[in-house]
Amino acid sequence: MNAPLGEERHIGGAADLNAPGDALLVSRHEAARLLGVGLTTIDMLLRRKALRSLRISRRRLVVRASILEYVSHTRDLP
Repeated sequence: MNAPLGEERHIGGAADLNAPGDALLVSRHEAARLLGVGLTTIDMLLRRKALRSLRISRRRLVVRASILEYVSHTRDLP
C-alpha cells in the first residue's frame, strides 16, 4: 500500500531497498537507519557527494538508488 503524499514510507530493512513500488527518495533519518549509521555520517556522505540528494521544499531527501550504489561501491573496495 502506498503512503499518502507528504508522508514518509517506512522500510522494513536493507533488503527492502530493492522492493518495487517503494519511495525513490528517503529522509536523512531513514537513510541513516538503512545504512546503520548516524545523521552526522549521512551529512558527511552527502557533503562528499557519496550519496545523492535533492531538496523538496525544506526537506533534504536522499536518492534511494544512491544508497545501493554506495553500498555496492564500498563492498568492492579492498
